Amino acid sequence: MSPAITEVDVYDIRFPTSEQLDGSDAVNFGPDYSAAYVVLRTDAPGGLAGHGLCFTIGRGNDVVAAAVDWTRVLVPFDPYWIEEPTSPDDVLAHAAIRAGQPVPVATGEHVANRVVFKQLLQAGAVDFVQIDAARVAGVNENIAILLLAAKFGVPVCPHAGGVGLCEPVQHLSMFDYVAVSGSWDNRIIEYVPHLHEHFTDPAVVENGRYRTPAAPGFSARMVPGTLADYRYPDGPVWAARQELTR
Repeated sequence: MSPAITEVDVYDIRFPTSEQLDGSDAVNFGPDYSAAYVVLRTDAPGGLAGHGLCFTIGRGNDVVAAAVDWTRVLVPFDPYWIEEPTSPDDVLAHAAIRAGQPVPVATGEHVANRVVFKQLLQAGAVDFVQIDAARVAGVNENIAILLLAAKFGVPVCPHAGGVGLCEPVQHLSMFDYVAVSGSWDNRIIEYVPHLHEHFTDPAVVENGRYRTPAAPGFSARMVPGTLADYRYPDGPVWAARQELTR
């Protein structure tokens, strides 16, 4: 008999990364990285449970004309790509930006399903597909996107960093290499060297490459101490900061 879901636990997990400016950039000056973390508990023997998260911080966007103008200014510096230069679901704007200047266009970290990726690929609007393991709805949907990208001959370079994005996305890139594209050409995965200690099977990079995870699953499980300490607003980490501001 298949296990049944018996409980759903939801956690608002936040990290005070703004104190050290971790992850800050020209748009997010001092972000506190956060995640909506979900545990699906079952009645299976041994306490079988599913763990997942959604990274909950956004980025800003530019209008098409400004994106084209600014990217043309950057051409002498030979950038590898321009990333998400306009609203993430504006397919025609991406196509116009790609046609209006010579720098390759990468996008997709804010796209949540295969349909928008299909439209981006059909419109010739993207040179690099940037799937996001926490924003796309599950492994099957990400596999569909990998297959679409392979059909159109566009490399997949997953978005990672933030809270727990490096951990699951490595599985998708390894699947792409082993079962779909069979190629490393023009393929990279983003990496940020912080917050990995909060996961039971953290991503490890050696000699510029992700090391294959040793544990089964999607590597998305947080350690119990993190769920207790960084729970917002009543976890000890945040309760202590609230005391300091009183």
